[in-house]
Amino acid sequence: MLTARTLAYDILKEVIMHNRYSNLELNQALQSTTLSPTDKGLVTTIVYGTIQHYHLYHHLVSLHFKQEKVATAEHILLAMSWYQAHFLERVPDYAIVNDAVDIAKHLWGHGKGKFINALLRRLLTLIPPSDPVEVARLSHPQWMVKMLESQWGSDTASRVMTSELQPPIQHVRINLQHLQATQAIASLNLTPGHLSPSAFHYHGSLFLPDTPWFQEGVLSLQDEASQSIVHHLHPQPNERILDVCAAPGSKSCQMAELSNDQATIIAVDIHPHRVGLIKDSVTRLGLRSIQPLVADATKLNYTLLGGKFDKILLDAPCSGLGVIRRKPDVLLKPNGNYMDELLQLQIALLDNVANLLLEGGILVYSTCTWNRKENEKQVEQFLKRHTDFELVNQQQILGPEYDTDAFYMAQLRKRTL
Repeated sequence: MLTARTLAYDILKEVIMHNRYSNLELNQALQSTTLSPTDKGLVTTIVYGTIQHYHLYHHLVSLHFKQEKVATAEHILLAMSWYQAHFLERVPDYAIVNDAVDIAKHLWGHGKGKFINALLRRLLTLIPPSDPVEVARLSHPQWMVKMLESQWGSDTASRVMTSELQPPIQHVRINLQHLQATQAIASLNLTPGHLSPSAFHYHGSLFLPDTPWFQEGVLSLQDEASQSIVHHLHPQPNERILDVCAAPGSKSCQMAELSNDQATIIAVDIHPHRVGLIKDSVTRLGLRSIQPLVADATKLNYTLLGGKFDKILLDAPCSGLGVIRRKPDVLLKPNGNYMDELLQLQIALLDNVANLLLEGGILVYSTCTWNRKENEKQVEQFLKRHTDFELVNQQQILGPEYDTDAFYMAQLRKRTL
């Protein structure tokens, strides 16, 4: 029988053992399950919370259980159980242990169930540190701690790491032009955000994609720091706008809503299945101004695109260090070497889209990270290579400031020569 904990375990195994993306695995599983909204919320909490505290769990285990031989699949079950016992309220230990033993028996047999039962009862005595800052430091890989402290200082680093372990507020984007916008805001008891007029916070327990407000295009799920990026582009009717690396399409659709669906927006992504996500959102929201396109943005040619653009948004592939609350998988990476290729890809994307912008046009470069090498330093080097561009404004939003994801934005103008 499928329970919240068995589903959470299945998702965690895919993420930790097979390098799947937690948010994609979670979304797919929740959309296809018949679990109640409350159980869906529990699955989400267990999956994200276990990944966020996986380093802390292993740190404590290494100090007290050095002789135990435990397979990775078993560690996942133990870690998610240990997380629930120490970080979730109103969940009795006996229920956690019983469910873990049932899962072990089902997967590995009665004998392994006894082993998990005995080991888990000992593991539950491992108490995490009482200091939230120490918990945060031990829950992050050391390469990330060192990078964050070297770039931002120890105090800011501590605040950022602590905030990354907090459950995210559910942010939504309301299409304020929709006839039912006011009704949706009142019905869901939404509270206004801080960074965008269309940003609201939802504090209820409903699985929002199942609600008519989502299905009929009144609201979309989007962090408000992400929403703030589009406002720096100021999309207007009759403008030609290019959205590069656009999937899953949140910012493209937001641009269409802000321009009263009267701009021409070409939304490009290299992956066909992700362009399919853009098309799904366009259909759900009933938008006509967006043209999804499968293409490599490092090789785009303005002739093939029908001319140059008034405005371009490059929400670049990045390290994802700013969205750990929603995509904690990066905490499982053994080092930061994966960023090297991303830095080169960002350079290639910036250099190519610079050629697609009209003189006097605006290019907004954004990332969901606090890493300065991908942000300020990347823009600084771009301006040295492209002297026909000038920096109008840049902004770094860190998670603790507004209880959001971390986002960087640089607004660049192509000079009229």
